[in-house]
Amino acid sequence: MQRLRRWTDWYEFARETLDYEPGEADAYARIRYAEELNRQKLEADARRSSARATDAAQHVVGAT
Repeated sequence: MQRLRRWTDWYEFARETLDYEPGEADAYARIRYAEELNRQKLEADARRSSARATDAAQHVVGAT
């Protein structure tokens, strides 16, 4: 199963796989989509942090 990323992905999953009613599926999709956005932000922050650490290490190595 591929990673669900969009609100509509989560909504369809809730309706089709979990057999939720529309209101339940909407609430489920909102929660899961917010979690996905948070996950994406944390992953992007980690990549930026790693890139900064690599740049700093290269700068230190180049200075010696």
